[in-house]
Amino acid sequence: MTRPLSRAPERWTIGDFARAAGASGEDDRPFVGVAIDTREIGPGQVFVALRGERTDGHAFLQAAHDAGAGAALMDDRAATVPAGMRTIVVDDALDALARASGAYRAHLRECGTRVIGVTGSNGKTSTVRLLHAGLRACGLDGTHARKSFNNSIGVPVTVLSARPTDDYLLCEIGTNAPGEIEALTRIVVPDIAAITSIGRAHMEKLGSVAGVAREKSRILVHAHPGGVGVIPAGVGVLERAIEDAHTPRLVRVGVPGDAMPDVLINDVRVDASGVSFRALGVSASLPVPAAHMAQNAGVALAIARELGADLQRAAAGLAQAEGEPGRLSAREIGVRGGAATLIDDAYNANPDSVLAALETLAAWSLGSGGRRRVAVLGDMFELGEHEAGAHDEVLARASAVADVLIGVGERMASAIERAGQPAIQTCADAAAAGELLSAVARPGDVILLKASRGMGLERVGGAFDDAPA
Repeated sequence: MTRPLSRAPERWTIGDFARAAGASGEDDRPFVGVAIDTREIGPGQVFVALRGERTDGHAFLQAAHDAGAGAALMDDRAATVPAGMRTIVVDDALDALARASGAYRAHLRECGTRVIGVTGSNGKTSTVRLLHAGLRACGLDGTHARKSFNNSIGVPVTVLSARPTDDYLLCEIGTNAPGEIEALTRIVVPDIAAITSIGRAHMEKLGSVAGVAREKSRILVHAHPGGVGVIPAGVGVLERAIEDAHTPRLVRVGVPGDAMPDVLINDVRVDASGVSFRALGVSASLPVPAAHMAQNAGVALAIARELGADLQRAAAGLAQAEGEPGRLSAREIGVRGGAATLIDDAYNANPDSVLAALETLAAWSLGSGGRRRVAVLGDMFELGEHEAGAHDEVLARASAVADVLIGVGERMASAIERAGQPAIQTCADAAAAGELLSAVARPGDVILLKASRGMGLERVGGAFDDAPA
């Protein structure tokens, strides 16, 4: 990837940020990013005092100043400001944050930074992590979304975290209601816009899978003119959503049997050590034992090709991607004097991601010695009228895959009752599930945790100590 000559000064100042946010004043100190948490402020960064449901950032201005913040973006004119702290006062801090990030994104374009936007029902964070690892293996420098920074706060923070010297910026773009993708994509204006998957997520507000496809397709509509779209092959509902829209050039990624794949993922193999596959003439492997991760990695390689990266080096870099806690991360835990394998995929859930996680559990090689597959499944949220059917569907598959099944929450309990399976144990919450699992788990078990974020099922894994090496 050849970085174009900069057509603009690579130096942005706090004064530039303030003016972009809608405030006035001169400040020639260099802009070095923003922070919304005083525990994560770097020297000279702008602290953004946002009002939330439970906290108000204006209460932490002193802490931000003490942590070395260069300035504070704020909208409460009555807030107590520490002596000597530079303030950028606006009418609405969140709106100002979005405006400033849009202006900074334009500055990044002038400096030659390529911007990639990634959305999808499943696989956004994994694809961003994989691509970041692959591009770094090619000797490129860039910034990627931290955690799941994919909403009206996280996306602007990600954009403003980039450096003008970056070769690339990777933004994760999420939604749970119509219009969110469009609003965030207008900030990011990606040079490469990727959709990892279309599935049954956030249907309470998006209405149907077709509604999901329409919402996700907006990342293509509002990509930079002349850009590239990378989408899953063979997804009819997505093809119909984009057929009448102005979109960039499209690259389709799929497996044998999908319609019209430009990038074919084949020779997919899964074992306890991970998944391996081939795509674009190179072999790759990932440390996650899940076949569906090959699709995410295929999307990452397709993007790397569009950036002109060396695909052999990019493929080798995929294996070095850092996993996100709660996303198919496996570790050994201590149970009854022995060890069991815990597959923590509890960060979030929708019907398709639960079914994919169950396929990972089904494919896990148990070996000998009476080892068991254990599934701890919690409620899935934001499904609207599809809620009951979706829980029934995942319960049926879990019953076929798992030797031991634990349902957590009212929705799972109702599905178990509808299925007439009173022998399946249920728990009201994560705390009770942790106690039950401690009682039933045996050495050698392979245990899957999966539920929507609000269930807090990661606390089940936290109840166990890691097994001694």
